[in-house]
Amino acid sequence: MANVIVKETQKKPEITTDDVGGVVNKTVEFSDNNETVVLEDTSKDFETDISLPKHLRLGTPGGDVYLKELKFFEEPVSFMIGDSMDPNDEKVVQVAVNCESYSFERNKVYTVPRKIVNGLLVRSDRVETVNYKDTNGVDQTKIQRRLALKYPIQIVEDKSPMGMAWFKWQCEHA
Repeated sequence: MANVIVKETQKKPEITTDDVGGVVNKTVEFSDNNETVVLEDTSKDFETDISLPKHLRLGTPGGDVYLKELKFFEEPVSFMIGDSMDPNDEKVVQVAVNCESYSFERNKVYTVPRKIVNGLLVRSDRVETVNYKDTNGVDQTKIQRRLALKYPIQIVEDKSPMGMAWFKWQCEHA
């Protein structure tokens, strides 16, 4: 078993961490017989004040835009996820936003903050087989890859004047 030695010395090696809260000093001392070690915590309480960078604080142009965007994504939106043509697609769609999980059954209307709908707007690759005749009149088959939204989402109600424009842009650029 390791011996734990706690004693005061003149010069102690220190490990400092100033990237998490305040500065934390840990004193480490090794004994001569290669057994372990003492950790002496000389730190004060961690600093719990996490403030926004200056360019995102209220009263600055960036901060006002940031606050407006946060407010926009918290507004309620009613939506529905439609049926899929693929029999293998899930019947209950799940999404996690900010460490909170949500489950949605298809063809039911839900009212949630816009940030949840934003989490559902993801693209997936769709592969389609297309039959056609080439220039010589011979039947050919080619495989086309197409990007599309993974879930067919329909907005039922969005009271924000910018809501539908946001949804249209997301659908085109997701």
